[in-house]
Amino acid sequence: EALDFLIDAWDAHEAYEIPADDHYDYLLNRPETIINFEGQREIDWPRTTVYHAHTHPLTGVEVYFVLGDEPNLRWRSFCDQIFAAVPRSQSPVLITLGSMAAGLAHSRPFPVYGHTNDVALQESTGYEASRYEGPTGILGVMQSLAHERGIPSVSLWTAVPEYTQHAPCPKASLALLRNLEDLLDITLSLDEMTEDSHAWERSVQQLATEDEEIADYVRTQIGRAPSELQSRLHLVCRLL
Repeated sequence: EALDFLIDAWDAHEAYEIPADDHYDYLLNRPETIINFEGQREIDWPRTTVYHAHTHPLTGVEVYFVLGDEPNLRWRSFCDQIFAAVPRSQSPVLITLGSMAAGLAHSRPFPVYGHTNDVALQESTGYEASRYEGPTGILGVMQSLAHERGIPSVSLWTAVPEYTQHAPCPKASLALLRNLEDLLDITLSLDEMTEDSHAWERSVQQLATEDEEIADYVRTQIGRAPSELQSRLHLVCRLL
């Protein structure tokens, strides 16, 4: 949602699409049948697209977005195609956005944690290096391959309540976008996203009033000390 917002706001257009058949196992990452705007049935295939922004507040900076589904096959060549599709600038930076299920209430502020292994970016952002060791996803692989190419990277992660993780979450998207504003020193028009966030919170609150199990869970999380919650979220973020 956060990337979709930026793609629309910055008038980005499709620049390149990764060939889906080379990188997706359709038994694991199934295509979906959808009804299009003309009322016709069609297949929505897993895909990853690179977008190029025409207009944006970062004057003199080329901005590219990569939006898609995590591939199942040939991750190295997948990342190679992305790097090849983005023209190399003098000072490139890779920024990844993500979310994670965590134990917090929907009514609490959603924290965002940033990590970077680049010393210069650590000094300018205050972010810490990730100390995680273990299985990783396509974002971790892409950051590692970016480092091999001399491209520094920053990762931003926000938390999503465990009981709402399967639905779109405008409040989490808003948290990411606000932190991206700080990171890039820009201003985004977030009024509509803010309204969507409030509406989402009201709908989840209504759900909580109708489901006693969720209501008990929310009360437990609201009663949790902020420092304890932040500590748990920070640990989850490091693990991801």
